[in-house]
Amino acid sequence: MTSEEFTKRKNDTLDLLQGCQSYDYNFKLGISIKDEGKSILNFLHEKFPTYGLPYFEKGIDESNILINQLKTNKIYKIKGGDILTHKRFDLVEPVVSTDIQLLFDHSDFIVVNKPSPLCTVASGRFVYNHLLNMLEKITSQKLYPIHRLDANTTGTILFCKNAQSANIFKKTFEENTFKKEYRAIVHGSWQRTIDEFHGSIGKIKSVSGSRTLEGDNKITTRIELVRKNDNYSELKLNPITGRTNQLRIHLSQMGFPIVGDIGYKNSEYFSTNPMTYLKEKLFLHSHKIEFNYQGTQYLFESPIPQYFTI
Repeated sequence: MTSEEFTKRKNDTLDLLQGCQSYDYNFKLGISIKDEGKSILNFLHEKFPTYGLPYFEKGIDESNILINQLKTNKIYKIKGGDILTHKRFDLVEPVVSTDIQLLFDHSDFIVVNKPSPLCTVASGRFVYNHLLNMLEKITSQKLYPIHRLDANTTGTILFCKNAQSANIFKKTFEENTFKKEYRAIVHGSWQRTIDEFHGSIGKIKSVSGSRTLEGDNKITTRIELVRKNDNYSELKLNPITGRTNQLRIHLSQMGFPIVGDIGYKNSEYFSTNPMTYLKEKLFLHSHKIEFNYQGTQYLFESPIPQYFTI
């Protein structure tokens, strides 16, 4: 598919965003063994505190919250393996950007430049308004995500077109041979030309999905100064490992939070707000990816956004 064909299909397919049309949806959540024994009300309040207990009490009373497809009650003690279903009605998702640009179309994979805000896959408030769903509609085929960009991160991302190529790319990730380069503008004047930050990302997520550092040093980010002034710095970032929110967390912990990343500047923000910023620009861009596929070396890059100025 050429860039012109991609753009035409995109315009024809995404003229009216699927998630912006009112719909009903059954959200399903599997209960893990670590939550066994909690009352269903306490579990839901811990998991989704922004809704409040009266909301969940009403949902249980009206059979809009079920356990294993059966009516439950407010004192039910959840069990590992239970499937909780939450019926939601008249949902409308936030508007997201559809400014997706084709970089390369291979018989086994597709590479695009992702805009912001746009989740890579279904997440939180986004059941339909996400990149994977949009690309599957544009290409009329099932795609396999092998890496992800945060909703507010722009830039280069790859999806596989079949399970075989997805397994090959999975191996490149395990062997750290899939190379990624990001650009970021951060608060503060960076002092060193090249640096490395070590620190593992915790597995426990906030209600919005944010994470924190743990004690060991298994995760590494290589940082190189591009330019700076007294207040801001543009950095080139190479995640030697790849973990959720790695760059955002590492830079925040070093005292150089990414411009626009209000959640990782304010430790309380994600306790009451979602991960996806709908108005703020996050100055983090996936500039390049490089990898070897079936004996051929590939390098793809997305232009650095024009607003990346200091």
